[in-house]
Amino acid sequence: MKRICFIAAGSFSLLLAQYATAGVNVAPGARLTVNGTLTASTVQTCNGGTLAGNGTVAAAVTIDGAISPGVSPGILTTSNLVVNAIGSAEIEINGPGTAGVDFDQVNVTGTVTLNNPALVLSGLGVPPAPGGQMVLIANDGIDPVSGTFNGLPESAAVSLPTSGSTAFISYTGGTDQNDVILALDNDGDGLLDPSDPDDDNDNQSDVEELIAGTSGTDSNSFFAIDRIFVPNPVVVRIDTYTGRLYSVEYNIDLDVVPQNWTLLTNDIPGTGLGIDIVDPAVASGRTYRAGVRLAQQKKCEPCGLESSFNPHFPASTEIRCPD
Repeated sequence: MKRICFIAAGSFSLLLAQYATAGVNVAPGARLTVNGTLTASTVQTCNGGTLAGNGTVAAAVTIDGAISPGVSPGILTTSNLVVNAIGSAEIEINGPGTAGVDFDQVNVTGTVTLNNPALVLSGLGVPPAPGGQMVLIANDGIDPVSGTFNGLPESAAVSLPTSGSTAFISYTGGTDQNDVILALDNDGDGLLDPSDPDDDNDNQSDVEELIAGTSGTDSNSFFAIDRIFVPNPVVVRIDTYTGRLYSVEYNIDLDVVPQNWTLLTNDIPGTGLGIDIVDPAVASGRTYRAGVRLAQQKKCEPCGLESSFNPHFPASTEIRCPD
């Protein structure tokens, strides 16, 4: 089986359709721009080679060089995608609007594996403006992203090019909670807080939903207590995500001002599954609320609080236990 190789430095463009009987190697110094459809068993960029374009690569793609969607900006579609540690994803960002128009996107119909590669951002960046999410890697199905970019764990702060604005990265974004997204810090204070955009208008900002692990573009996806089992003892169930810490408080009388919330449990690590919090007290009519924070979340600068219910990032919910 013959493998197509691009050995010399330079550029090669596919405008219509190209079929390879085996695989395609993009050699160091070469740039393969796919603006049509390339069908092959595999496509691999060597260190120093680049895969680019607005087309479709119907092949398993391994990046040891660079993947650079579009021409300026654009969407490149691939099958299974692996970006290795010596590789990089080069993403142009000119604003938060539409993928392929305002920012680059890799659209993956398969699995996504990030083996600690570099995320290289270019473009005009994003000044604070309405609208808050950019999907950099659109991952189909429900399979999670494996791995992260180098130095950018879940919810890490990212400085955007030129503008110097701040965004937060998530590998659990989108409707299926498996896209790689940037959520804007709209007020520029460097904190995950509720003054930032709410793209799905569910009264939880995009960055609050990033904290909670829910989708900022789906109003039916929001952080809430899953259910309460009322037989004694009362059991409060919460759906959780890894990398988060969960807390539950209760209130016996919401009419009392100021409200008096009592901590039931604090900083329970998320498992990716539902967890049950037991209230051993024989009591009815209690109102419960749950809070979530990032496991690595720092103290809030304005007030110094580190509580799950910090008013500067209160990804929390309240639900009343039936009388």
